[in-house]
Amino acid sequence: MSILDPMAIVRHLTFLPHRGTGTNREKEAADIIENLLASVGAHVERQVFKTPKTYIWEVIWLIVLISAGLLTTPFLSWFSVGILAFATIFSFLYFDWRASPMSFFVPSVLSENIIGSMENTAGEDSLRGDNQSRQYLILMAHYDSAPISLLYLPSMVKNFRSSLLINLFLIAFALLISILAVLNVGQPI
Repeated sequence: MSILDPMAIVRHLTFLPHRGTGTNREKEAADIIENLLASVGAHVERQVFKTPKTYIWEVIWLIVLISAGLLTTPFLSWFSVGILAFATIFSFLYFDWRASPMSFFVPSVLSENIIGSMENTAGEDSLRGDNQSRQYLILMAHYDSAPISLLYLPSMVKNFRSSLLINLFLIAFALLISILAVLNVGQPI
């Protein structure tokens, strides 16, 4: 297998069964990529990090908090508004790919980034007369595979952004309804 044949790399990686995050198959895929990069003379570094095994636990926590906040608003008033405010803020953070404390409440596993780097051996820098400038090529890709879900159906993917925006609006609306109910504005919920 050659790094110059990208489809050979893809075929080799897709030959592996499901490469779920933090599994032995994901580590096997990382080894393949590391060996491939090393075979062309790249210096390879592996960066280990903790990550959720699946995204669903954050979503479940948010749904539970939003439901609990709405259902308890008539009884716990401002405490329920606080729960909804917490869930709303962390929903917007989570779905905007920002750090969210929700990540602390979910099971996590170890995964890793595979980073290959090489010195420029072609001499392009010296040909330009500029020894200070360098050219970089950054290739990024997931080498783990996502679990199958309805979100990955082609018919769903095209509407994902719209669906996400509608859900974020509904979460914010739930908070507004809860605040209005506590303030006794409008019809009781």
